[in-house]
Amino acid sequence: MTNTMKLLNLIRSTPYTCIVRQATGCPVQNSGRRCFTQSHVAMTEVLARPTPEGEKKVYPAHIEKIVSDISQLTLLEVADLNAALKERLNIPDAAPVAAMPAGMMVAAPPTEEDEAPKETQTNFSVKLTAVDPAKKVGVIKFIKGCMEGFNLVQAKKFVEELPVLVKSDLGKDEAEKLKADLNAVGADAVVE
Repeated sequence: MTNTMKLLNLIRSTPYTCIVRQATGCPVQNSGRRCFTQSHVAMTEVLARPTPEGEKKVYPAHIEKIVSDISQLTLLEVADLNAALKERLNIPDAAPVAAMPAGMMVAAPPTEEDEAPKETQTNFSVKLTAVDPAKKVGVIKFIKGCMEGFNLVQAKKFVEELPVLVKSDLGKDEAEKLKADLNAVGADAVVE
């Protein structure tokens, strides 16, 4: 049996203070602090040292076999394995909060407002919603002038199909200016 296995068996079978004393060889009458300090050194000597960066870690054969067996399972079998391990080892679905160090605050669960980061709108569009019948001719002439390739007939049909999108992908200032110009010639417009 390897030193690691001996240490794990020792941990499973004895209370903590006895483990410290047995691992370090401390006599019973010594203080717990001294035993703990010595046990830390003794335990690190017993346990396998970590591999340096860049080197591949070598795992024991039984671990390699388990990894190989699990990697050949389907997703449904992995889900069943997960459920079976939780049941066998009495693992709760959520991690307990009591394991957090004192002084750490638990964050409130996210609300709908927190989940989606607020995006600032950069592209605006101007929609023509209504036209004053007395000023319809002026609005048609304005639309003909601001829409490329429109003649008077196309501008008239455009104005009669309310609500209609005049321009899109505008900056905020451009959209507000176009809305103000439309309002000045007798149309109601909104910036979206």
